[in-house]
Amino acid sequence: MAALSKHTTARVPWGSILRNRRVWTVIATHALSNVGYYALLSWVPTWYTKGLGLGIQMAGALSFMPYIAGSLVAPFIGRTADGMLRCGWSLKSVRKIFQAVALLGPATCLAVIAAAGRWLGPLSQAGLLVLAQIFHTCNRAGLFCSHADLSPRYAGALLALSTTAGAISPIAGIAAIGKLVEITKSFSLGLFAPIALLQIAGALVWLLTSSFERQKFDDE
Repeated sequence: MAALSKHTTARVPWGSILRNRRVWTVIATHALSNVGYYALLSWVPTWYTKGLGLGIQMAGALSFMPYIAGSLVAPFIGRTADGMLRCGWSLKSVRKIFQAVALLGPATCLAVIAAAGRWLGPLSQAGLLVLAQIFHTCNRAGLFCSHADLSPRYAGALLALSTTAGAISPIAGIAAIGKLVEITKSFSLGLFAPIALLQIAGALVWLLTSSFERQKFDDE
């Protein structure tokens, strides 16, 4: 009982956590991922109405579809990742693959819209956004598992840090997207291309610097 009490009342070693580069990989990846997610959430309805000339009802229905698709796919993401681990895939491979798909998949879909949107109809572009959100849902087996990988004891604190970064970063990102759309007078150049680049940047950060070994601060 004494050991349990000591464990549950221990202070979070914020100094060690904030000096840990693996933690900063998670924070940076979460921030870059969320800029894209919330920028699309904020600007896609406007793109449907002003960029494609759709009515409000149609724009609302199409805007909602990606998130329905993502919620339906999410349970299968975890099962697929668990199945890969049972089949002998390393934890490192599973985490890197799923998060890379969660970032590079949407980047590819958005790049196609940015480059070829004028030749695609509204439904084709809406389908690409649905596919982008399905890819994004793969972060459930990548980024959102990495907190517990690094520190089972302080996973909540790590999640709080990365979620805070993921909540703050879109504030400036959404405003910047609006400015870019205004300057370029193009949703392709102002919305979709910049978000695709941010997702690629997040994937590079993840693939080059992430680690999933339990960190020393977990014992503090």
